Amino acid sequence: MSKERPPHLRAAGDRLQAQATAIIVDAMERKGMRNRDLARRVDVSQSVVYSMLRGRVKISLNMLANMADALDLELTITAKPK
Repeated sequence: MSKERPPHLRAAGDRLQAQATAIIVDAMERKGMRNRDLARRVDVSQSVVYSMLRGRVKISLNMLANMADALDLELTITAKPK
């Protein structure tokens, strides 16, 4: 039996997903790249990329790293006190 995450943890995860998605979409726009172009570069279907960028499917850290690489972005993770 799995426990559901507390709302504050779900919200924190949702915020990070939204930030990651915004970074990817912004980089795609700057490069003039479409969903199908990114999909080809990260070896998934266009519909998977579409679903991830619309928030229907969560983006894993692995996929985020692959997308960043495909967009010539350096991915870093930092933590700071609230």
